[in-house]
Amino acid sequence: MKYLNNLVIVVTFLALCSCSNDDALPPVEPSAVDLLFPDNNQVCQEGEIINSNVITIPFEWSTDEKATSYGLEITSITSPEMRKLIPTTDTKATVELSPGTQ
Repeated sequence: MKYLNNLVIVVTFLALCSCSNDDALPPVEPSAVDLLFPDNNQVCQEGEIINSNVITIPFEWSTDEKATSYGLEITSITSPEMRKLIPTTDTKATVELSPGTQ
């Protein structure tokens, strides 16, 4: 009887350890959103001049119902090593850039 009790305990333990959370839904990947303002791959003519070295450019993009946050990535056309990544939970952000940045 003692052997049977130990066997039941071991089998129960193994059964509990082998349970996994495979029934959980896989994470849903958000899709890329569309840049609404300014025009993509164009020189930004809009913005507010802060001083001779800084201009603020407003960016706005479409929403993705599956997204919980966004990352605005800015890469210069003329200088690919100049990159900025701005994390946000909103669909708009204002970024400081040098005037004439392309």
